[in-house]
Order: sequence, then structure tokens, then C-alpha cells
Amino acid sequence: MAGRTAAFRAWEVGCGGGTTFTTRVWWIADLPLTVNTDGLDARYDAAVEALVASLRVTDD
Repeated sequence: MAGRTAAFRAWEVGCGGGTTFTTRVWWIADLPLTVNTDGLDARYDAAVEALVASLRVTDD
């Protein structure tokens, strides 16, 4: 990504009734770019990862 490295974090969130989900976030520190998956069903994980991997950032 134009010499930049994206950071990534994931954590599990618990809700009432024992429901849990994993929140994931990717960002590039020096750009206003963040991708979040707050509450998104895990069946979409592969699609989100493909989307994030396809992002291209240029210095233009």
C-alpha cells in the first residue's frame, strides 16, 4: 500500500443473553482509512478479508 502497513486488531464482544461476536478493524495510521466489521456475521469474513486485501493506496 504505497509503502504503508495496515494495522489489524480483533476482539470478542459479549452481549446480553450470552450472544458474542468478533469485531475486527484494519487501519493505516497516517491515512483516514479504517475498515470495521462490528457485528458482521462470520460467514462474511472471507469476503471482508478479500476486500481489505484488494485496497490500493497511492501517494497521488
